Parts: sequence; structure tokens; C-alpha cells
Amino acid sequence: MTLLTDTILSASTSILNLAPCPVIQYRVKKEILLESITCEEERDYQSKIEESRHAQALLNEQLPDGSWGRFHSMDSRQRRIISTTETAVDRAISLGINSNNPRLQQTRVYIQKIIAGERPFPDPPEKNDRWLVGMRLFLASTLSKLDPAAPEVEIEREKWVEIASYACRSGNYSGSDEDQAHILIHGVPAGHSYLRINGRYQLQLIGSKANSLTQQTGHALLEWLWNKPEGIGYLCVPLNIPPAFPSSRMDLWLRSLEILSQYLPFWVNKGASIIEWLLSQRGENGLWDFGDKPGRTHQLPLSDHWKTRNFRCIDWSVRVLKILRAYYDHI
Repeated sequence: MTLLTDTILSASTSILNLAPCPVIQYRVKKEILLESITCEEERDYQSKIEESRHAQALLNEQLPDGSWGRFHSMDSRQRRIISTTETAVDRAISLGINSNNPRLQQTRVYIQKIIAGERPFPDPPEKNDRWLVGMRLFLASTLSKLDPAAPEVEIEREKWVEIASYACRSGNYSGSDEDQAHILIHGVPAGHSYLRINGRYQLQLIGSKANSLTQQTGHALLEWLWNKPEGIGYLCVPLNIPPAFPSSRMDLWLRSLEILSQYLPFWVNKGASIIEWLLSQRGENGLWDFGDKPGRTHQLPLSDHWKTRNFRCIDWSVRVLKILRAYYDHI
């Protein structure tokens, strides 16, 4: 534990000594060092973050209704930096934009109006009986990042907690039990679709409320996920083996660990070897560098000058340190 805590502190200090952009300063101080930030400091950081290059690129594409066009599925005809509203919410969070930001609150209201049937869902519907269930899942999972206590979130979260509990009722995950749960709760089969409980939307929604799962369910679900070759749905990389480097899969693997560490704290029981590997990848400059491709999960870049190696290292390091911090806090 001494090595882990020393690494978190020394790497964070190294980053701050490099005079990074406000996004990095804010995230390192608040999320990694867990420093107390006054209301005045919070306002100052949020103002500076909103003026940053990547935040401006994000916010400039927001539409008057609070959305970014399509919600879940990308429209290939549109030339946009941010392709969907759910991606925009993820990107805003990665940039340290507070969920109380008026622009994100406008997005929250927009999502709630879709759920209430006051606005149409903007994506073309899929031609199958799973679509309505999936649509509610995508909406509630995204809303949970802006307002995890919203009644609309709670309603959907209870359904998915029940599915997870039923699927793991024997003490181990059972695909046939999950199939039964979907029929009982949603009235449609999950099949081999995105409705399977290993999806990132399901994990984010369930984990948006602490202790939603019992110890038995959490451990059984993690055991299945950890050994599942395709890992978390929509990311599709194995969790228990670091990707060969350099690899475009590194972004997907780190995103999988970020989701586990934030939403399924039981992961610490499996994570020791992964943490050891991450610690071993620290460079001579005391930071991490997994290459010049930010990946497709929209977690990077954070710094305004990504192509400069020092800033690229800072960005990758913030992601690694957030995982190390979460592991340390739950061990």
C-alpha cells in the first residue's frame, strides 16, 4: 500500500508542477488528491474549464434543445466532433464540467422530457421487440450521470438490479436465469443482444447508487465479467489481461477499468495484478504514456495541447491515477 500511496502522491505532484490546464488541475486536486475545494474555487475552476479548448468544442455543438442531435446511434451523415448526446455527457464529465452546469442541466431536462413522452426519441427505432427496453436503458443510464437520484433513474435502476440479482441468485452468474429475468421483468428475451447485464449502460445505471447490489450478487457478477473474453458490453476487451502495447485497445481497457472502479467496487478483489501492471508501466518522468492516439471513448484528450508529449503523458496519467485512487479507497 505504501508504494501505491507514494505513487499517487508523487505522480499527482509531478503533474501539478508542470502547470497543466484547469481541467487537469481540477481533476487531480478533486478526484485524485481528494482536496477540499471551496465554493469560490469551484466557480473559478468551472469558469476556466468552460473556456478551455475541448469544452468549447463540446458546448459549441450543443443544440438549443439541450441535446447534441442523435441520442445513442451516430448519424454518419453529420460531420460533428460529438456524435450523440450520451457521448456529450461522457465527454463533459471527463473534462470536469460539473453536472450543475446550466448547459448540462438543460440536457437533464431534455432527457427527462423524452422519458416522460413529451419529446420524441431522436434516433431511428430498431425493428425488434428489444428497442423500447434499450431506449429506456440508454436514457436512464445517461441521466444517472447528471442526476443519480432522479425518480426516472430509480425506476429503471430497480429493474436492472432485479435482473442482476436473479441472474446471480445461485451464487454464480447464470445465462438461463438472466433470460428468465428479462422475460419476467421486461417481457422480452435478451438473447445475445445489448440487453445482457454485462453492458456498460447497465453497470453504470446499477452502480449510480451505492450498495445497489448485495455482496453475493456483486461478487458473482464480477467473477463472470472478469473472465468473460469480451468483457464489458460496447467496449469488448478482456478485463483480466492488459492489451499488448501499443494498441488502440488500451483506451477501451482503461475505460472498462474506470467503469468497474466507479460502479462496481467489488472489482478490488480481482484487481491486484492489474494495479501491479499499471504501476510497472510508469515512465522515467514519473508518468504514463500509452501512445499518441486518444482512442474512441472520448475520455481524451484533456489538455489543450495533446500532441506535446508532456501533456499527453499528463492526460494518460490522470486516467491511471483515478483507477489507482479508486482501488486504494476500496481495498
